[in-house]
Amino acid sequence: MSYAVDGRRAKGTALYARKLIENLLDDDRFDFYLVHYEKSDEPMYKKATEIIMPKVRLPYGSHFVSQLLFFWKYRKEKFDIIHWFQGRLYPFFWLAPAKKIVVTTHDAGDITAPGKWIFSREVFNFVLKAFHKKVGAFIGVSEWGRQEIKKYYHADPAQIYVTYNGGGEDFNPLNKEMSFGYISKKYGISGPFILDISRLIPHKNVYRLVEAYILFRKSDREEKLVIVGQKGSEAGRIFGLIEHSHYKNDIIFIDYISAEDLNSLYSASEMLVFPSLHEGFGLPIVEAMASGTPVLSSNVTSMPEIAGGAAILVDPYNVEEIWQKMKEVLEDKNLRQELVKKGLERAKKFTWKQTAEETKKIYLNLHALHAENNEFGHEYFSTLRDPDFYKNRIVEEFDLIMKFCPPEKGEKVLDMGCGKGWLGSFLSDNGADVTFADISPLSNKYAAGKFLQCGMTDTPFPDNSFDKIYSLLTGSHIKDDDRAIQEMYRICKDKGHIFINTSNAWAVYLGKLLAFLRLTPVFNYDTTVKHLYTKRTFKKLMKKNGWKIRKFRYYGKYGTSKLHFDFLKTRLLIVAYK
Repeated sequence: MSYAVDGRRAKGTALYARKLIENLLDDDRFDFYLVHYEKSDEPMYKKATEIIMPKVRLPYGSHFVSQLLFFWKYRKEKFDIIHWFQGRLYPFFWLAPAKKIVVTTHDAGDITAPGKWIFSREVFNFVLKAFHKKVGAFIGVSEWGRQEIKKYYHADPAQIYVTYNGGGEDFNPLNKEMSFGYISKKYGISGPFILDISRLIPHKNVYRLVEAYILFRKSDREEKLVIVGQKGSEAGRIFGLIEHSHYKNDIIFIDYISAEDLNSLYSASEMLVFPSLHEGFGLPIVEAMASGTPVLSSNVTSMPEIAGGAAILVDPYNVEEIWQKMKEVLEDKNLRQELVKKGLERAKKFTWKQTAEETKKIYLNLHALHAENNEFGHEYFSTLRDPDFYKNRIVEEFDLIMKFCPPEKGEKVLDMGCGKGWLGSFLSDNGADVTFADISPLSNKYAAGKFLQCGMTDTPFPDNSFDKIYSLLTGSHIKDDDRAIQEMYRICKDKGHIFINTSNAWAVYLGKLLAFLRLTPVFNYDTTVKHLYTKRTFKKLMKKNGWKIRKFRYYGKYGTSKLHFDFLKTRLLIVAYK
């Protein structure tokens, strides 16, 4: 959804979207469609398929309706992934024609950053908090951002990824005198200056910076203050403060500076002062460092993480500390040189190419996790988030295996849909020759033996390969359950056995009903399940595909903190033979 780029100059989220797209488009593994509202002359649209959303002219909500019409138009042509580059999703975003939805929220700044109340922002925040489970992956641009997304949007940690912004590769330490001459002539700046790149909005903290600058000037310093950024809701308050200052002629505002001139501006400045109250990343920190400029920034949110020890950090609420540290940097030559050296090295870690590479990994992982047709287990694998919790849940299965279908020493057995590999390891410990199989490549690092990445309905194994096949809660996660059971029958030896289980449909239905009646907490059933079985339908599935039932069993107590039903079991187990 590339409309985050359109008509949005000098905004970090727009730059992120543009740079990410530019670095994604050259990868032939993907077919990219760029979706936005208005026709654009941006060169990147020539490298991809451009989709213009239907135009709607309404007094309010035009873009919302336009998106819904786009969803409807492409409802039969689902994209593998739709990626929003901002965390501002309209209601019903989950109707998007996508198998998976990715959202770069950057952080949770729309909730946590200081600012005036805006109705649309409240709507966007509510939508993401209430419907976060409709999102396949959240992307933050720092570890701090990841924690905010988890805390304020209630996203599952397993679905939150971090891809740092770039910026380091686009800037270089230019000759200071030449840069100053160019900037001075073009923008009318005379004399040495301190730089801030910030819009005039509350969380950028420009008001306190101006207060600090006034005190700084009273300490016999002559540097001017240049602030680059569009006017915002804090502009009136800031201009009012400046108007009553003796230094109002030395505080220079530039609404916008071209990307071509930004490097020269950084290199011409004495230092960057960036005392923001909240940042998901803080692009100016990296840009200034890459330009060979000392940086002073805040000791809150993501800024210490991004600065990485290569900047002076201050309490952004403490005006006295801000101006004193500004003066210290300018008067201590050794400190300034050290900051420049460390900054240049730190900036190398942040490139847009790396941002794109990490984003592509997310795309590929999500695409693999989309369990359809001959794929299984990927999405279920992603639900195994708490190792101890899930490992404890299958202890009962271990006992049932040893009771009804124990592996014999040296037997060739298959752990189909091995996930984290707990079952296969257990079988191996009991003497079996275990092969681990799963559609997810992530399982390979957990497999305690031979591992093969394959789907459940189309395995590469020859006929009659295994003495026993064990499959826990996997077959119900694919659409073509018949083919999966047939395939396991094919690769099992004559007289060989299968140990297979699934969730009890009646327990699931009851859980949903109790949650609906508010008798239990929200029922978080695994949404990747494609089929639910009762005793009758589970036996029918097995017999239909040639298996002879040796043992059927209900097990697993159903219960919540408020209600217990000993008569209702959560799982169904079948042991069958060929």
